[in-house]
This record gives sequence, structure tokens and C-alpha cells, in this order.
Amino acid sequence: MGRTCRADERSPREGRADRAREVRTTAVPQLPWRLTFDLARREVERRYRGSLLGLGWVVLGPFLLLGIYTFVYSFVLGVKVPGQDRVGFVVWLYAGLTMFAFFSDVLTAMPPAIRNNPSYVKKLIFPLEALIWARLLAALFFFAVNTSLLVLFVLVTQRAVHVTLLLVPVLLVPIVLLAAGIGTALASLGVFVRDVDELIRPGLRVLFYATPIAYPESLVPAGVRGLLRLNPLTGLVENYRRLVVFGTSPEWTTLASLVICAALLLWAGDAIFHKLRPGFADVI
Repeated sequence: MGRTCRADERSPREGRADRAREVRTTAVPQLPWRLTFDLARREVERRYRGSLLGLGWVVLGPFLLLGIYTFVYSFVLGVKVPGQDRVGFVVWLYAGLTMFAFFSDVLTAMPPAIRNNPSYVKKLIFPLEALIWARLLAALFFFAVNTSLLVLFVLVTQRAVHVTLLLVPVLLVPIVLLAAGIGTALASLGVFVRDVDELIRPGLRVLFYATPIAYPESLVPAGVRGLLRLNPLTGLVENYRRLVVFGTSPEWTTLASLVICAALLLWAGDAIFHKLRPGFADVI
């Protein structure tokens, strides 16, 4: 009897922590992908709901952004890529913007991913990871659209599609692992620290200029290129261009390093998520 009374006197937070552990180990042994894909579809539809063009902005938006950056960097600043004319520069630039847009979508969508869904958080059996992966899948959808447009650009300007395009799924491994790791950490921290949302905006500006997206790596002083390479997005952008735009083999050593780095970040993000998850319901 005494033992039963002590069990009943546990705090609500301890009870939720126990239930969270139970859900993690027994109730939801793996992510329900049908639910996750449905949430991703809703996320894509939500972005353009109420707009006149609807999903037409999926195509029009990148074109407008490409036009602005082409005018600024090619016509105003006169940035040139070795071996590429102005048309080649546009294709080269679009490849960099495609990769950056994917990570920009992930980083901006993740901090409120869990916080803005209190009804799901307070359900006993609901895999909160689905909220994170749904936003990641939505970002991958837009990435696939932009990649398709990029391949069309290459076909029109170079009159060919490179066979190395078949290796893009290999590049997706570090891309998805990196995005999932960072996104999981941001979604978990965003529940407790709303300032994360505000830090993302200037952080993305820094990330943009710290990555050779609108300028070639050859313009960077030799002494600084090592620092540029510490940015994982640099290796992803360069290898993406090699596969889709230039038709050359990827830098396998760089890819292997990126996979290891991304896997470690995913492990860290998952650890942060499961450490903070028992307290989600207390602050939402």
C-alpha cells in the first residue's frame, strides 16, 4: 500500500517523463511515414494557401530570386566564374541558390515546428519526430523542384544532361543527415527559447556569404579558403555543381567527411530532442 501511495504522489512532470520514455521504447518503435508524408503535404499546401498563384510560386519564386542575384552579382559587381559566360554564370548561380534555399527552408521552419503544435505535444501517443521530418520532407520537395528546373537549364544551355546526375541521390545522404540533425536540435530548443527564431535570420545571412554561392571559391584568398571549407555547406554546394552543372565526379573524400560530420550532428540532435522532450508539455 505504501509503495502504491508513493507512486501516486509522483509529480505530473515525472509522470509525463515516464510516459515519454514509454512512447519512445514501446508505443512508437519507428516513425509512421504515412503520417509524416501527410503532414509534409499539408506543410507544402500551407505555405501558399490564400495566394493567387498558389503552388505556381514554387517555380516563379526561384526565378525572381535568380533574376535579382544575377543582376547584382553579374551586372553590378561583375563577378565571373572561370570558364563560364554570363549564361553559364546564371546556371552556376542557380545551383548554389538551390542548395542554400533548401537549408534556409529547414532552418526557418524548425524552431516553431514543435512549439506551434501543442495539441500534438500533449497527446500521450504521438511521434513528435514526425513534425520535424514533415518539414524536412517539405523542404526536400522544393529542393527537388529546383533541381528539376536546374537540369532543364543545363539541358537548354549545354544541350545535354550529364550522367553524373545519377549520383545526386548519393549527395542527398549528407544533405538529409545534416538537415535532420540541425533541424531536430533547433525544433527542440525552439520550444524553450523563442529567441532561436530571431537568431536564424542573421545566421542565414552569415551562412550565405560564408558559402561560395554567388562567388567562386577562386576569388577567396588562399589563406581563407581553409576556413571556408570548414563550412559543410561549401562542400555540398561545390559537389552539387560538379554533378549537375559540370558533369564531373564528386570529391569523394569531401563527401565521406560530410557524411561523418552529418551523422554526428544527427546523433547530437537526437540526444538533445530526447533529453528535452519530457519538458515540452510544461512550457507549451
